Amino acid sequence: MPKELNAGFGHCIPEATTKVVAPLSWIEGGKIQNFAKTVMFAVHDHNRHANDGDFIAVDFPRASYERRGRGRPGPIARLIGSRAALSEILAHERLEPFISSLARPMPVTTLDPVESGYALIRTRRSDKAEPGHVRRQIDRNERTKHSTKGLEIKLEAMLSMTRDERLELIKTDRQCCIFMDKIPMIFTRRVFEAKEGTPRVNTYGFSDPEAPVLFATQIVDNEVDETGARKMVRDIYAECFG
Repeated sequence: MPKELNAGFGHCIPEATTKVVAPLSWIEGGKIQNFAKTVMFAVHDHNRHANDGDFIAVDFPRASYERRGRGRPGPIARLIGSRAALSEILAHERLEPFISSLARPMPVTTLDPVESGYALIRTRRSDKAEPGHVRRQIDRNERTKHSTKGLEIKLEAMLSMTRDERLELIKTDRQCCIFMDKIPMIFTRRVFEAKEGTPRVNTYGFSDPEAPVLFATQIVDNEVDETGARKMVRDIYAECFG
């Protein structure tokens, strides 16, 4: 009988880390969203099939975070997990174009624990800016025999607004968005102190706020032109391989 696929949160053993870098041709070709989407699909596939304890956490250390989910993921992904889990995902067929573009294999290195850091947290708060969210509230109130009048007024007002206007009303956190085909995967970055116990991430590699996987530092990028892209990739390789 086939194993049931994982859903929700699973434990991540933060003993090692590695990186995945977008090839220069992808950076210059404006395919950063495709790069991030491919990494996310590989992490999701791994975590859906992994044993509890072998989930992998994901970070995009050069990501920008902006209002209305307009942040960009950047050309590098950082992964945390057990050595066995990271070795397995680096062999994943989805990551083959990124691994084969390197002159040598991406190293898996021991992870130094941190007392404080940040974690990526999936957020659905922007869903509240969508008419569908209010329609579901109306349906729920109808089933429970509660008033829908205020919600119907709210829905009518929302339908006359642009999405940017709706997002402005709910004051969303600064967010980054990766489109998984047509579905937006929206997440934010939050600072945490280290907590006792084994941390947990969901199947996409985003942390449980109650038990986060901590990353130490964020790398900030400016706008990158073609020349800058080449320097950026050299710097990333130098950081990865020393």
